[in-house]
Amino acid sequence: MHGGGVAGAISRAAGRQLDIESRQYVEENGKIPTGQVGVTGPGNLECKYVIHAVGPVWDSSESEAFNINLLHSAVFNTLKKANELECESVAIPAISSGIFGFPKPLCSKVFFYTLVKFVEVA
Repeated sequence: MHGGGVAGAISRAAGRQLDIESRQYVEENGKIPTGQVGVTGPGNLECKYVIHAVGPVWDSSESEAFNINLLHSAVFNTLKKANELECESVAIPAISSGIFGFPKPLCSKVFFYTLVKFVEVA
Protein backbone atom coordinates (compact mmCIF):
# COMPACT_ATOMS: atom_id res chain seq x y z
CA MET A 1 0.00 0.00 0.00
CA HIS A 2 1.10 3.61 0.45
CA GLY A 3 4.08 3.33 2.74
CA GLY A 4 6.45 6.26 2.66
CA GLY A 5 7.74 8.77 0.19
CA VAL A 6 5.38 10.55 -2.16
CA ALA A 7 2.80 7.74 -2.09
CA GLY A 8 2.59 8.07 1.68
CA ALA A 9 2.29 11.85 1.47
CA ILE A 10 -0.49 11.59 -1.12
CA SER A 11 -2.28 9.03 1.02
CA ARG A 12 -2.09 11.22 4.12
CA ALA A 13 -3.36 14.27 2.20
CA ALA A 14 -6.16 12.31 0.50
CA GLY A 15 -7.38 10.74 3.71
CA ARG A 16 -9.03 7.49 4.64
CA GLN A 17 -11.21 7.20 1.53
CA LEU A 18 -8.17 6.78 -0.72
CA ASP A 19 -6.88 3.94 1.43
CA ILE A 20 -10.29 2.26 1.43
CA GLU A 21 -10.53 2.45 -2.37
CA SER A 22 -6.92 1.31 -2.76
CA ARG A 23 -7.52 -1.78 -0.61
CA GLN A 24 -10.70 -2.53 -2.54
CA TYR A 25 -8.83 -2.17 -5.85
CA VAL A 26 -6.16 -4.64 -4.71
CA GLU A 27 -8.78 -7.10 -3.42
CA GLU A 28 -10.57 -7.02 -6.79
CA ASN A 29 -7.57 -6.83 -9.14
CA GLY A 30 -4.52 -7.96 -7.19
CA LYS A 31 -1.41 -5.93 -6.53
CA ILE A 32 -0.38 -3.58 -9.29
CA PRO A 33 2.77 -4.91 -10.98
CA THR A 34 5.80 -2.68 -11.38
CA GLY A 35 5.38 -0.47 -14.42
CA GLN A 36 1.58 -0.65 -14.34
CA VAL A 37 -1.12 1.61 -12.91
CA GLY A 38 -4.42 1.51 -11.07
CA VAL A 39 -7.01 4.25 -10.51
CA THR A 40 -9.01 5.37 -7.50
CA GLY A 41 -11.01 8.41 -6.59
CA PRO A 42 -9.16 11.36 -5.08
CA GLY A 43 -10.32 11.20 -1.49
CA ASN A 44 -9.80 14.71 -0.07
CA LEU A 45 -7.58 15.87 -2.94
CA GLU A 46 -8.83 18.47 -5.41
CA CYS A 47 -8.63 16.35 -8.55
CA LYS A 48 -10.81 13.79 -10.29
CA TYR A 49 -8.61 10.71 -9.93
CA VAL A 50 -5.46 9.34 -8.40
CA ILE A 51 -3.55 7.22 -10.87
CA HIS A 52 -1.38 4.88 -8.81
CA ALA A 53 1.81 4.15 -10.75
CA VAL A 54 4.15 1.47 -9.41
CA GLY A 55 7.70 2.44 -10.20
CA PRO A 56 10.76 0.25 -9.88
CA VAL A 57 13.09 0.04 -6.94
CA TRP A 58 16.52 0.77 -8.43
CA ASP A 59 18.27 -2.59 -8.67
CA SER A 60 22.01 -2.27 -9.25
CA SER A 61 22.20 -6.03 -9.85
CA GLU A 62 20.07 -5.55 -12.98
CA SER A 63 21.10 -3.75 -16.14
CA GLU A 64 20.44 -0.04 -16.43
CA ALA A 65 18.16 -0.82 -19.38
CA PHE A 66 16.03 -3.12 -17.20
CA ASN A 67 15.51 -0.35 -14.63
CA ILE A 68 14.85 2.24 -17.34
CA ASN A 69 12.24 0.07 -19.07
CA LEU A 70 10.28 -0.39 -15.84
CA LEU A 71 10.26 3.35 -15.13
CA HIS A 72 9.35 4.10 -18.75
CA SER A 73 6.38 1.73 -18.42
CA ALA A 74 5.18 3.37 -15.20
CA VAL A 75 5.30 6.87 -16.71
CA PHE A 76 3.89 5.85 -20.11
CA ASN A 77 1.02 3.90 -18.53
CA THR A 78 0.21 6.87 -16.28
CA LEU A 79 -0.05 9.14 -19.31
CA LYS A 80 -2.05 6.53 -21.22
CA LYS A 81 -4.53 6.12 -18.35
CA ALA A 82 -4.88 9.90 -17.93
CA ASN A 83 -5.63 10.15 -21.65
CA GLU A 84 -8.19 7.34 -21.43
CA LEU A 85 -9.86 9.15 -18.52
CA GLU A 86 -9.89 12.34 -20.62
CA CYS A 87 -7.91 14.27 -18.02
CA GLU A 88 -7.10 17.83 -19.03
CA SER A 89 -3.92 17.84 -16.96
CA VAL A 90 -1.80 15.42 -15.01
CA ALA A 91 0.81 15.85 -12.28
CA ILE A 92 3.36 13.07 -12.00
CA PRO A 93 5.96 13.08 -9.24
CA ALA A 94 9.46 11.87 -10.05
CA ILE A 95 8.46 8.21 -9.71
CA SER A 96 11.07 6.00 -8.04
CA SER A 97 13.64 8.79 -7.57
CA GLY A 98 13.15 9.12 -3.83
CA ILE A 99 13.07 6.17 -1.45
CA PHE A 100 13.23 3.72 -4.38
CA GLY A 101 16.71 5.01 -5.25
CA PHE A 102 16.36 5.62 -8.99
CA PRO A 103 19.10 8.15 -9.88
CA LYS A 104 17.43 11.55 -10.31
CA PRO A 105 19.34 12.64 -13.45
CA LEU A 106 18.46 9.36 -15.17
CA CYS A 107 14.87 9.58 -13.93
CA SER A 108 14.47 13.00 -15.54
CA LYS A 109 15.86 11.68 -18.83
CA VAL A 110 13.43 8.75 -18.77
CA PHE A 111 10.52 11.10 -18.05
CA PHE A 112 11.49 13.39 -20.95
CA TYR A 113 11.98 10.51 -23.39
CA THR A 114 8.69 8.93 -22.31
CA LEU A 115 6.76 12.19 -22.71
CA VAL A 116 8.15 12.63 -26.22
CA LYS A 117 7.25 9.04 -27.14
CA PHE A 118 3.75 9.39 -25.69
CA VAL A 119 3.07 12.55 -27.69
CA GLU A 120 4.25 10.80 -30.84
CA VAL A 121 1.77 7.93 -30.44
CA ALA A 122 -1.17 9.74 -28.79
